[in-house]
Amino acid sequence: KNMTKEEVQLTAFQIISIAGDAMDDFYQGMNAYLEGINLAVAVVAMKRGQERMAEVHNIQTKLIQAEVNEEEVPYSLVMTHAQDHLANAISWSRMCQLLIDQMEREEVESYE
Repeated sequence: KNMTKEEVQLTAFQIISIAGDAMDDFYQGMNAYLEGINLAVAVVAMKRGQERMAEVHNIQTKLIQAEVNEEEVPYSLVMTHAQDHLANAISWSRMCQLLIDQMEREEVESYE
């Protein structure tokens, strides 16, 4: 089944929304840790963000599969924006996790 441009745009808005929520989770997790609130709060926020990323990845995978199966997936500037938003969420996820991991190592070393 070929997708209509409206279907592509609706899917794009789903990606933007979910990826944006994930970026917010990552920010909240990093911020909680930096402000010394609690590592557990940071971990919960990061996990929630990763769950959202899994959801948005499944949406993206369906789009890719449709195109690979030679279904028409019309071009949409909104989808381009959605893919950019998703890429930024992936970067946020990785950077926040790296920073938390590094700070945890430094915390352990300071107790030794």
